Order: sequence, then C-alpha cells, then structure tokens
Amino acid sequence: MRGFVSDNSHSNQRRHGLRYESPLLLMKRGGKVTYTGPLGYHSHLLLDYFEFTSQSIQGVNKIKDGQNPATWMLDVTSSTVEAQLGVDFAEIYANSDLYKRNQQLITELSKPSLSSQDLYFPTKYV
Repeated sequence: MRGFVSDNSHSNQRRHGLRYESPLLLMKRGGKVTYTGPLGYHSHLLLDYFEFTSQSIQGVNKIKDGQNPATWMLDVTSSTVEAQLGVDFAEIYANSDLYKRNQQLITELSKPSLSSQDLYFPTKYV
C-alpha cells in the first residue's frame, strides 16, 4: 500500500499536477513511511533524496531522462527491489536527516504559542 498526500488548493494547479512545494507521504505495505517531504520543482527534492540514498545502495537504478519521477520512485522502492537488494527503505528513512528534520518540525508545531488560548464553546451542542 502506498499513500500520497498533496496540498493542491487551487483548481488550475490541480489540473497541472502537484505543485513543487506539495508534500508527499510515501508508505509501504504495513503503513511504514519511506518518504515524507516536499517534492521540489520537477520533483528534484524527492529525486535528490532517493538518488542520494541510493548512492550507498548498490543496484538501485538512477532515473532515466524523460522518465516519470513518480513511476521511478515507485519502481525503486518496491518490495521486490527491497528484497533483491536486502534493504528496508522505511528503516533508511527512519535513520535519515529528513526524518530528523520532520520530527523536529512536528515537535515545534505541537507547542502552542504563548499568546494562544484554549478553545471555548458556549454550548455543548450546535
């Protein structure tokens, strides 16, 4: 199972695909995350992550000129490729700098600002 999340709030951008700052959540079977982060212009941030990661893993194919980045990403992170190479992309992500930055961001965004107030509703039901 793979999960994809994008933030496409403008209708004309939806027609033209994902925006370059759109976040992507990529999961493998079992709900383990293999990538969470921005795509980048022409998916360059996603490609940089997987191509940088794949430099240390023999056998991962680089993207070919004209190849769809989404198709390439799904191909190189498949369970078949993981089994052939003896790697776990979820484990690689969990040990990555990107994961650490995402965890730091989650921690920062989880703290309410000093000026925030608890929500108050005058009635229990609408």
